Amino acid sequence: MKKINVYLLLFMMMFMLSACNDKSEDMENDLEVNEIRDEEIKTGDTTENMSEEYLNVVELNTYSTKFGEYTGTSYPVYSFDYPDNWSITVEDCNASEEFVTLSNERGVEIVFSHWDAPESETFQYGGVGWTNVTITNVAESAFEAGIVYGKDYSYIGEFMVAEITRTSMMDGLTGETMPAEGTFFAILPKTEQGETYYKSVLEAVFSFWHGNHISFVCTSPDWSFTEEEKQEVIDIMSSFRVETKNDVANVSLDNTYRTKWMDEFGPTYPYFEFDYPDNWSVTSEIYEDMSEYITLTNKNGVEIKFSHGDVVSSDVSNTHLVKVYESQFIPNSVQGTDHSHLGEFAVVKVVEEDGSVIYGVVPAFYIGEAGVMTGEYQCAYSFPYSGDISLICDTSGVELTEQELNEVIAILSTFREVGYR
Repeated sequence: MKKINVYLLLFMMMFMLSACNDKSEDMENDLEVNEIRDEEIKTGDTTENMSEEYLNVVELNTYSTKFGEYTGTSYPVYSFDYPDNWSITVEDCNASEEFVTLSNERGVEIVFSHWDAPESETFQYGGVGWTNVTITNVAESAFEAGIVYGKDYSYIGEFMVAEITRTSMMDGLTGETMPAEGTFFAILPKTEQGETYYKSVLEAVFSFWHGNHISFVCTSPDWSFTEEEKQEVIDIMSSFRVETKNDVANVSLDNTYRTKWMDEFGPTYPYFEFDYPDNWSVTSEIYEDMSEYITLTNKNGVEIKFSHGDVVSSDVSNTHLVKVYESQFIPNSVQGTDHSHLGEFAVVKVVEEDGSVIYGVVPAFYIGEAGVMTGEYQCAYSFPYSGDISLICDTSGVELTEQELNEVIAILSTFREVGYR
């Protein structure tokens, strides 16, 4: 009997110890949960709003476009982030356009496009029918329009990740309307919400103007997305952003030079001006009956040359001209001749057949592949203005620093005609 009581006592003691340990573990677990909840309250998150995917750190890759680097211009870099289950499948960059495709295993594609076309181009061509769509805002976009080639595009306003739903298709020949299904996505200004249509390539039609036509569009093979794909697409597209460098705009231009040919010879010909920083100076001024030549030089011997004179050679050099910045030059009437037909001007980078590089101010329609008449002096890359006018920086034999290049572009961008005052 005594043995039974002893065993019973030992059993009860073990049970109580076990219960105490369980209670102690429960108290520790409760304490850990309370600490987690306290931390969530501090950060504004709650367990109910935190998915398992969110709690796990997702490694993202970042892609940045290469047009500015390829062309050696100040064109901005566009970037976006994407997870490891997506990959870059197409990269195509040349002197005027760039295309990048990001794909997942099922063939869903997000395409970045940089189109070389006039601002007025709508791309609504091809075929005799069209597809009607509804554009809605499904997420905020990190994209902020900024300065491109010296022009500020922030007036465009806020951007969105747009879900574009196909509603119907119209046969342009018969007038028959057929139902359409499916969706795709694009980065667009918020002002684009509503009803519209498309006839041509989606990546072109659903673009926006940012110094060139830019688009970031996502499509799937069957016009549909799984819930997981849709969330990934929205996350990737919402990360699309621009990294604008404003180094040219930050150059201090404290001095102004005005041409003097009219003062020397008295003909009815307008003055020209350009601005330049303190570390540059006018080192040569030549005035002749039919011409004027001015040289601006920095301390390292980099030269910018203004020329007013006739082209003295008919040699043609195969070149490619790329826009690098906006120009202040506005053509007017000179000696009774209206030169407004020259249109807008631009600061361009000229790559010659032998690889040498020149920067200058020319009418924007010069941009692209061209055979340009060159002269023995700085009349090369001139434009007709009741006489041949040019302002260029020939970098042959000179390696410009980044600061010098910014200064050259800034100086050229200020070149302007100021009339007869």
